[in-house]
Amino acid sequence: MPKVRQKTLHGELARWQREVLLGGFPILSCFENWRAWRESPEAAAAWKTHGPELLKGCAGWRPRAWWRFTKKRKRPGPWWQEYSALKRMRELAAGEDAGFEAAHAELQPSQAPAGRDDTKYFYIEYRADGPALLAEHVAKNEFIAAWHKKRRRPQLAAKYEARAAALTRILEARRRGETPGRMPEPAAGGAIQ
Repeated sequence: MPKVRQKTLHGELARWQREVLLGGFPILSCFENWRAWRESPEAAAAWKTHGPELLKGCAGWRPRAWWRFTKKRKRPGPWWQEYSALKRMRELAAGEDAGFEAAHAELQPSQAPAGRDDTKYFYIEYRADGPALLAEHVAKNEFIAAWHKKRRRPQLAAKYEARAAALTRILEARRRGETPGRMPEPAAGGAIQ
């Protein structure tokens, strides 16, 4: 592997280095050797030096470099899977739930409970997805329902339980080789049958 020199100013991380340590790839800046750099000893040293600073504000999630260099494992996946993994590993600090909730609209208590229009849009939005993506949507909605249930928000828990159930029915139909046609009629409360 070619050696990649860090381009830093006064011991600070370059923008692309910060982006790579946080998310695994540069978002706003370009540097052609970022893939080689993110696995290099230089990246590990940069994480060791700047990791504590980069961890500030990471409520319910951790930078890619934390997973790679501190835990020596792959990042678990989407945000809800990462949060669950951190919770199982007992890596969440007190107060991280509030910051995590604030960062994800689905977890906030101020949203409206599901209605007929919400359900129709939801069904139309997801019925064309493949089985793997549908299964991921089911898991996400189950996570969100459990989040609200734990915080005693029964209407919001019901909203996401209904979504998970509807997605499960769509997923099962796709696995049987069926293509969902028209939207099923909503039951009382707006949940599709």
